[in-house]
Amino acid sequence: MTTPSLVALDMEGVLLEEVWLAIASHTGIEKLRLTTRDVSDYDELMRMRLDILNRHGITLADLQSVIAESVKPLPGAVDFLNWIRRRLPVVILSDIFMEFVQPVVHLMEYPTILGNSLTVDPDSGMITKYHIRQRDGKRKAVQALRDIGYTVFAAGDSYNDLTMIKEADAGALFRAPEHISSAHPDIKACSEYGELKDLIQSSLRLPVTA
Repeated sequence: MTTPSLVALDMEGVLLEEVWLAIASHTGIEKLRLTTRDVSDYDELMRMRLDILNRHGITLADLQSVIAESVKPLPGAVDFLNWIRRRLPVVILSDIFMEFVQPVVHLMEYPTILGNSLTVDPDSGMITKYHIRQRDGKRKAVQALRDIGYTVFAAGDSYNDLTMIKEADAGALFRAPEHISSAHPDIKACSEYGELKDLIQSSLRLPVTA
């Protein structure tokens, strides 16, 4: 029996422009430019973000408006996703909040996304809490997919993708910053979708087609 294969991808920086960079550009708050490419402790990063949003009175609706206006799929990302979907199941494993995805998911033709969530004060519209789907959830999702018989290829660009990539049968860093890729020479690295396609095809032994 042939073992089924599946591709698991990070979202921001791999398929979608970085949401927090767009928010930082719109608000002029430089500290909001920090992402999981810069800070390895996600809780530390989110506590800082929520503190800044609350101090500046920035609501979820404000953020969704910025995202709808400013955040787009990366050039070639939708074609790349569709290339995978013609061949294999693909799931996006992301720490993004689903409330942030809502304004842009249609631009990506509604892929399957497993993300986190927010609690919002119904009166003020301010974000009061963030909820992580599961600690080290990307790795555990890949582990679960392998446990039910899938061969998994995983790709991401940040600190929080490393355990997912290492848990997968094969994987790669995609457009990761130099300080991450150089610290993990055991993980293949690439910067173009064509290269990532080649790695997926060779790792999962797919027929080489256009």
